[in-house]
This record gives sequence, C-alpha cells and structure tokens, in this order.
Amino acid sequence: MLNLTRNNHATLIIDNPSAIGMIQHVRDYVTWGEISEDTILSLLKKRAEIKGGEKLTEANVKEALGFASLKKLAEALYKAEVGLNKVQKLKPVFRLHPPRHGFKGDIARQFRSRGETGYRGEAIDKLIASMI
Repeated sequence: MLNLTRNNHATLIIDNPSAIGMIQHVRDYVTWGEISEDTILSLLKKRAEIKGGEKLTEANVKEALGFASLKKLAEALYKAEVGLNKVQKLKPVFRLHPPRHGFKGDIARQFRSRGETGYRGEAIDKLIASMI
C-alpha cells in the first residue's frame, strides 16, 4: 500500500494513524522523515512521471493534472491538501538513484544508531538531495 516495491523508491504519504501504522510494519527496511516543500518541488521537477512514462513538466501539470504550476502542486502536497494517490495520472512513486558517495552507515541499523533505516526527521532532505 506504500507503493515501495523496489530499493531507492520514494513516495509521499499524509501523516495519519493508518500511514504511521504501515510505516511501523516496515520500519526495519525503510527510512522516513518530514520532507520540506523545496525538496518536494525538486522531486517533482526531476523525478516525477505521469502515467505513460513521460516526465512531469509545467505543460503536463496544467493539462493533465489540473494544477496551475509545479509550485502549486508542491504546495498542495506539502500542506496535505492532496495526496500522490489522489492526483490522477501522476505515478505515486519516485524512482531515485542510489545516494552519491554511498550510504554512510550500516544498512541494517537504525538511523539514530549510525545506520540507514528508521526515522530521520528533517535529515531526510539531505538524503533525498543526494539521490535525485
């Protein structure tokens, strides 16, 4: 239900008890945190795709998704006014590269114990920036 089917995939979910429960089930295999609006905009510009495999552009946002611009879509996603699964024709997953210069810690350990999985908080922005 999280749409995370492969390594180095990312998705945006709305903070609610159901989503937190799903994250708790997979907490030993994923990393998560609160993303900034600038990082959402960067993800949309560089890694978002619409169904059919096309890259998301300003023209696609206006005609296919019904938003005025990428900035307005990023604001709506950040404020949780709309979720990725509710935006028609937008793929709910971002395919990312492995992080530049590799992972810094042990993959199997939690982030708070110098590992890579688990809750990162606002440090997720730095990881995503290295993966875009």
